Amino acid sequence: MTKVLKNFLHPFVWLGFVLIIGLHIVGIMNSIYDSIWWFDIFMHGIGGFWVAGSAYIFFGKRNISTRLAWAIILFTLFIGIAWEVFEITIDIIEPIGFGSNMSGGLYDTAGDLIMDVLGAVVFVKMPLIFNKPHRKEVSDER
Repeated sequence: MTKVLKNFLHPFVWLGFVLIIGLHIVGIMNSIYDSIWWFDIFMHGIGGFWVAGSAYIFFGKRNISTRLAWAIILFTLFIGIAWEVFEITIDIIEPIGFGSNMSGGLYDTAGDLIMDVLGAVVFVKMPLIFNKPHRKEVSDER
């Protein structure tokens, strides 16, 4: 099995994809994006986290260096911009857009991109949070 296929079959990649697409479809079908104000923000946050995690897996790295962290964050931003272009395209092609305005306007687009990047930042910072070196406890013995 090739490395690319092995990375694609990584559980984080495909389970995350299924979860995000599933939540997105449920959100559209049940008008959750319109009825729960924070649902779109939440989706972009977990989407950014997932894109960053998938990029990390595809890059095949073990440690997140500063250079890799920036590459992951910028890659996530690029995917977020591509998604926003997709939303605007859907609004242009089909103005009713599944019963709602997908792009949501300039402020929504800016907020979506910020949440995509924040999701990526949370991902790249996780090793720092969970792999902190433990301080040696000071012994009372002298």
